[in-house]
Amino acid sequence: MKKNIKIIFSIVVVLVIGIGAYGKYTDYKVNNDIKKIISIQNQKSEAEVIRDYNLLLFKYKNNSKVYVALNNYYISKDKLDKAIDAIYKGLEQNKNTKLLTQVLLQDMQNATLQEGYLRVIKGSSIASSDKIPVKTKDGTTVFLELDMDTNKIDTSKEGFTELKGKEKYTGTAISVGVETLEFTGNTMGNNLIGGKMAFKDGWIYFRDPVRHSLCKMREDLSGEIQLDEKAEPSFINIKDNNIYFIDSKSGKYCSLVKTDLDGKNKQVIRQNASYDYIVGDNIYYTETTGEHNGWQIVRLNKMNFKFEDVEKNISTNMGYISVINSKYNYSYNKNGGFIAAGKNKPTWGFGDTINYKNLTSAEVYKGEVYGNIGNASQDKIGFGKLDIENNTQNIMIENVENFNCIGNEIYYINEDGIFRASVDGTNNIKLMDIDAKPYEVSLYSIANNMYVYSNEIKIVKKDKQETVVKTNVPDIKNEGIIKFCNDANKSISDIISKRRLDQIQTGSTFYVGLDEPYSSKEKIKVALSKYFTKAYVGKFMGGQTFVIKDGKLYMIAGDSGVGAGYIYTTIQNRLNKGKVIQAVSNGIYYDDESDTENGDIKLMIEDGKWKIDSFRSVIN
Repeated sequence: MKKNIKIIFSIVVVLVIGIGAYGKYTDYKVNNDIKKIISIQNQKSEAEVIRDYNLLLFKYKNNSKVYVALNNYYISKDKLDKAIDAIYKGLEQNKNTKLLTQVLLQDMQNATLQEGYLRVIKGSSIASSDKIPVKTKDGTTVFLELDMDTNKIDTSKEGFTELKGKEKYTGTAISVGVETLEFTGNTMGNNLIGGKMAFKDGWIYFRDPVRHSLCKMREDLSGEIQLDEKAEPSFINIKDNNIYFIDSKSGKYCSLVKTDLDGKNKQVIRQNASYDYIVGDNIYYTETTGEHNGWQIVRLNKMNFKFEDVEKNISTNMGYISVINSKYNYSYNKNGGFIAAGKNKPTWGFGDTINYKNLTSAEVYKGEVYGNIGNASQDKIGFGKLDIENNTQNIMIENVENFNCIGNEIYYINEDGIFRASVDGTNNIKLMDIDAKPYEVSLYSIANNMYVYSNEIKIVKKDKQETVVKTNVPDIKNEGIIKFCNDANKSISDIISKRRLDQIQTGSTFYVGLDEPYSSKEKIKVALSKYFTKAYVGKFMGGQTFVIKDGKLYMIAGDSGVGAGYIYTTIQNRLNKGKVIQAVSNGIYYDDESDTENGDIKLMIEDGKWKIDSFRSVIN
């Protein structure tokens, strides 16, 4: 019996020693294989390095040391978000959680966590499994698993709530701001810039940039399907299993239409509707009742999903109206932009027709409205926080063409490319260049990605751009701007002076022929290209200004316009920002030199030269 016990004991000892030896041998092999990857990882692409680490994870059954090595690789590449994701994947495998928890804690301490931010839809609940986006000191967003008492959040009403949470594995305390918003058929930022893209259940519904038809595709831009080739959609909204949008090919002043998610069962809900936005259980839309001097006369109404109007004439305007949220609406006309609460008198932008304001987009953060103020009459333009009731704004990032948000991060465009920053304007990082003019590019927030919409659709790269190519900007003095603008106005006046007396009529509009050297559109484009950007020339040549009949070019009849009789005299203020100059000039009129008025000017670099992109002329 004693002999048997000794034998069993000896076997156990041998097994324990053997297992220990095997464990040390495995550690030795893991360490060696990791060292091999580290020795050559700087010579490989990121995809190749990740593949190598994934092979090790498979080979060594999710060994925690491999996750730590992968974490360290991402840290070396300045990708903290991916580094932390690697540790979380390791923790989910329950392999040496002590080591992984220590590494996670070290990552968070080195990053200096700021606060979390989460958006939820009114009436919804927060799942305990949701990862919360948390900002770090340098502006990076990481997604952490937090333990929070979600019962303290009242999602039955709109508002902002601050909660205390703890990271699931390390117990690190983190403050989290929760923004409860009304359900909308598209994001506020997406809809305000035209609503050409919307999202539901892994599919992007969009207006094709080339064909202009209604299409859908996957989030990775694959699997494009044309849903309605006859529609030209904008302000795309989605509720339940239906798409709502404005079809510019339907009716005199467009129509609000509804289809299913396959583009079938098309139904015109309202004719003469040029705008829509779904907020909560209502559809806001603008009804066009006529036009005056080129401006549409519109009124903002609200209907339910039985398509019955529940409130009419919320606002009226000769221009256009859009909805920021259930509280505020925004109007724009010849006197600038205005924000009002419902039917109340406008507060922001109201009462200052000289230093008028123009809001190109907006979003809500911590209960406050942030927007992009874009007009040349302000000494500061760009992205900032609006104090709507007191008619002021605090510009945080200057010279922004347009922006959109993902949580508490803003993505914005200027003449230098696409950037990401914190909402307070700090931690600006360039992400990518653009291959078009800034005003020809829009940013759409879809799921957790940002998309570039111009002549094609691209996904914005979230990683910091490695190099920035600088472009030499030629100098131009104030006197040069004045001369350039006056010469440009003379070139337009010269075209007008070549109009002949022979007339034709198209509809209710009269046109006259043109003498040389302006007998064709190409000749006019060549003449104007000396002074103007391609975009400006395109606008000048577009619309109803010119028609061609029997192979001959005709120009709209009428007087030369106010702008053509305007002479720029002195620059009042000027803002230089890279390849853009925005200025305000004083001027006089040909027929009355005592009558002075300010004129806005915007110059841009095109083909290495300054060109006029907007100014006071015959067409504005």
